[in-house]
Amino acid sequence: MFNERRRTSIGVFAPCTIEFQQLVVRRYPNLYLANQLAECCPAEQLNPLERSGNPMPEPRPDLVTVFKKFIEAWNVHDPADLRRLLEETCDSKIEISSPFGEYRGIDQQFEEISRFRAQFPNGRCTTRILSQHHSMLLQAWTTEFGGVRSPLTGIDCVQFNEAGRIVRTISFSPVAAPP
Repeated sequence: MFNERRRTSIGVFAPCTIEFQQLVVRRYPNLYLANQLAECCPAEQLNPLERSGNPMPEPRPDLVTVFKKFIEAWNVHDPADLRRLLEETCDSKIEISSPFGEYRGIDQQFEEISRFRAQFPNGRCTTRILSQHHSMLLQAWTTEFGGVRSPLTGIDCVQFNEAGRIVRTISFSPVAAPP
């Protein structure tokens, strides 16, 4: 789905975001559906663990715990805490792909979060897990910018390695409507 040029160059990927999102929506319509549900339905209607008769497995507690620590990294102000949380939760070669850019490795993720904290010191990220299977989590998120601008919402697909560390996050905000 990605070619090497897109994965390593922020400038190349950014102009393709809408087209890429449309491609993903066509191939994975549940991502679009999950985003629409996240925007319009209460969390209790989305949580598969709170619906009776759902055959989906419960989220692995270890992955959920790791992911919550990763989100905590977006909300800390101390650079040492940020670095520690990223090192505890992410594989050293983590790949992050979002409409705002692509980042590889803990150092680039550290820089991206530090820029966010500097630009929006009162900003806050919140999340809720929509679904989980095997080593993947689908989560809805909201980023608040401390009153500077309107909140931003989206969804992420998060992949973990066998050691329980995040190896890849693909983020969508806003998800393009299917064709």
